[in-house]
Amino acid sequence: MRSIRAELLALDTNVFIFGVRRDERYPSCAMLLFERLIDLRVLVPLQVHVELQRNLAANELDRVFAAFVAATESRWDYEPADTNRVEYWERQGAKKGDAVIVAQLEVAKVRYLISENRHFLSEVPGLPFDVLTSQEVLYRLDSG
Repeated sequence: MRSIRAELLALDTNVFIFGVRRDERYPSCAMLLFERLIDLRVLVPLQVHVELQRNLAANELDRVFAAFVAATESRWDYEPADTNRVEYWERQGAKKGDAVIVAQLEVAKVRYLISENRHFLSEVPGLPFDVLTSQEVLYRLDSG
């Protein structure tokens, strides 16, 4: 099994929000965002970027962008999702916004989606990536 350090991954919007706001219920989000991005290859798909702009204040967005300077590799993908793939994932059971993210991650060949909402895609069969929590990512980083 390849190390998570070598795999392209994406952070869900909730990881950014919990991390930048240092939510006490999700301390691993802040640790991942501000201390461990140096160990990771991260893609931010357009849909997540749009959601971040909707949900974070300007100073919070500045902290997110500053955190990405440390990442081993970071890519901000501004390419809209392929409509056919979005429709496919909707037929598989994903809600509209989730289907857009799945389609964008699928095209980018992302191996892991990091999210604190594990249930939002659990009903969708055949996802092209695994869903992990930020705590699970930290564990994998620390265990090799």
